[in-house]
Amino acid sequence: MKEKSRNKLDSESIKIIEAKHHDPFSVLGRHPHDKLINVKVYLPYAESVRFGNDGPDIPRITGSDFFEYTAQPNELPEHYQLVWIDKDGSQHTHYDPYDFGVQLPEFDRHLFSGSRYFCESLFWASQPNQAAKKYATTDASGGPDSSASPRFDPTRGR
Repeated sequence: MKEKSRNKLDSESIKIIEAKHHDPFSVLGRHPHDKLINVKVYLPYAESVRFGNDGPDIPRITGSDFFEYTAQPNELPEHYQLVWIDKDGSQHTHYDPYDFGVQLPEFDRHLFSGSRYFCESLFWASQPNQAAKKYATTDASGGPDSSASPRFDPTRGR
């Protein structure tokens, strides 16, 4: 198996390693490049990786846990499987999750990126109002309606 020769990883790959990349789909998986298809995979603890169904080996980027393959436009199936051998010699097979693309539309991703209004639309409000806090505290402490209190009352039932 040939290893791809690179002296250092780009900043996007380093963010993937550190789990700090905001959009790993933009780096990993299948991407068109100059009329070819580039596939990039990140599999820590993998010794070797290949495509399923006795497909070609995917070369490791030297000194990393990234593997990269350049394919012809029709060389890979619609959704490819990866087969890898881990450091213990066990074989694993699964579909590459980054081959399926992002599942949320752009508008939803924008809303989901930390917008207070999106949180409010999902959860009705980002914080409970003062009345809700008061009643939740009163009910939980066995306030005015102590019959609903889950606390043990040794005098009850005598």
